[in-house]
Amino acid sequence: MTPTPSVYSQTIVSPRSRRLRTIAAVILVIILVMSAYGVRVLMPLVKRSADAARREEAASAARQRPADNLPASTGREHRLRVSSRTARIIRFQVIFTYGYWTIWTMLVLTLLLLSWMDLREVSRNYISQRKLLFQAAIDAETLRSKREIQPEPELTDADQEVQSAPILPDNKKHEPK
Repeated sequence: MTPTPSVYSQTIVSPRSRRLRTIAAVILVIILVMSAYGVRVLMPLVKRSADAARREEAASAARQRPADNLPASTGREHRLRVSSRTARIIRFQVIFTYGYWTIWTMLVLTLLLLSWMDLREVSRNYISQRKLLFQAAIDAETLRSKREIQPEPELTDADQEVQSAPILPDNKKHEPK
């Protein structure tokens, strides 16, 4: 006789849920590493480059300033006047920084999507197990009520003798005395 699987033998965490959690853990580690790099290395690098460009622009403005110490620019224009190489470096760093944080944001959104998918999988397994448990309880109650309703058949003298006969090992027959 093959054993029937129990309702309790299943777990809420299915193989699909384990796979989703593994992928989410890897993405979470990547997000944390990218955050640390972005905050500690990338953003200070961009800030240093922008500060260097401002200093370069201030130095070039001081050299070109007239003798009566009037401000270098009197209009609304607030563009840095830096060399083309410095401008290209700053432009690349800003574009790289935007791309970097865009990828980081996409990974965060992916992590949220994986978490939602895992929640759906766990909820689906929980509901399935709950239905199986309720079905098992209903089946047991139905079986119990059927036993209470059906009267047990009366035993004949031969049936009572068979039930009261001793059980002998090795299939030896019982010989009356």
